[in-house]
Amino acid sequence: MIVVYVHSFAFTGTPISKLFVWIDSRVVIYAFFLIGGYFLAKSWENDPNAKRFLQRRILRIYPALIVCVLLTTFLLGPLISDLSLIDYFQANETYAYLKNLTLYVTHFLPGVFTDNIYPRAVNGSLWTLPIEVGLYITLVVLGLMNIFSKWTYLFLALISAIVTFWGIPEAANNLQMIYGTELKQIFICGYYFWIGATFYAFNLKRYFSLWGALLASILFLISPFHHLSFQLAIWILWPYIILSIGLASPLKISSWLSRHGDFSYGIYIYAFPIQQILAMLYPNMHINLYILLCMICIIPCAVLSYKFIEQPFFRFKPSKSIPAVKTMHSDPLPIK
Repeated sequence: MIVVYVHSFAFTGTPISKLFVWIDSRVVIYAFFLIGGYFLAKSWENDPNAKRFLQRRILRIYPALIVCVLLTTFLLGPLISDLSLIDYFQANETYAYLKNLTLYVTHFLPGVFTDNIYPRAVNGSLWTLPIEVGLYITLVVLGLMNIFSKWTYLFLALISAIVTFWGIPEAANNLQMIYGTELKQIFICGYYFWIGATFYAFNLKRYFSLWGALLASILFLISPFHHLSFQLAIWILWPYIILSIGLASPLKISSWLSRHGDFSYGIYIYAFPIQQILAMLYPNMHINLYILLCMICIIPCAVLSYKFIEQPFFRFKPSKSIPAVKTMHSDPLPIK
């Protein structure tokens, strides 16, 4: 929901409070990669089988994505496009949007959101999906190569950080793209994914605490914005803060939030177009009312997506059918 909050300022053209100027939607998204790296490293350790691992990931991502893209293309687009129905369905851009189903991110539909403050972008949140899937595949390939140990995750995190800072600065400034994805973001997201996996592999959960998260948060917030110390805080303190808050007892927020279902994916894929619709319909709405209305519209969509699209497919997730293996914490992990 923090992404919804941050996006609200961009969609309405409202300056964000100086107190929260450090919050960027991508910083929040990096937290998702961090958590994903942590739990997917655990998932692979518990069942290091490539076919089952990828089946679970596909069933988690694709059903809701397919419905979202089709609804956006063939329902939302025709309803709000500036073009006539005939022109809309004759436009090449309409069908180019379906490339999102192949994880080639395409943001535009003809005549849609053309006059918004954030013009033409239909669902900017989808940019993370090809990176996510690429990281899943990388994890599987490394597992199949039988070279996994807890040091592998740390090595990949360091390589990602090095490439981000020194390997592609010129390319990053030019927004060089690979398969419709910004090159620099591949390595930044990769860093957070692999550092999350590193936290799991080295069993650093034993160091998580709410007091530690509070201290790290204070250090994080007093770091000068746009200063090297702040960048280091984003890369070092932010992972500890996020994982401590999510996993440290007694809160265990991740367990509490998922008690009645995991609605996070539905919120993520539907929030952007819903926020754009509301910004189009109510361009002068006060930011607080806009955020509240966004929440009221987004949460039911996410719940419906989970209950009627995502959850029914979970029954097809393959079960582990192999003997237990040694844990990652007993380095190295044998891959069978």
